Amino acid sequence: GGVPGGPIRTIAEAVESREVQDRGLVGTAPHASGRDVPVAHNPIRFEKTPVRQPRGAPLLGEHTAEIAARFSLSL
Repeated sequence: GGVPGGPIRTIAEAVESREVQDRGLVGTAPHASGRDVPVAHNPIRFEKTPVRQPRGAPLLGEHTAEIAARFSLSL
């Protein structure tokens, strides 16, 4: 008997753990700033459906003109 459990890890310990590394759950993605940023990959894998690769967050105002044009708004 007993209660099932495991270690309680800090975020840094979890990211560096063998389980996370073996599954490829953490990586880097390009960012508009020109440098790569750390990202979490999708833990779910489908045989016939590719998973989109993550990318860094947009810069402030990076898509403003595109969104405004889509809704016929003027800046």
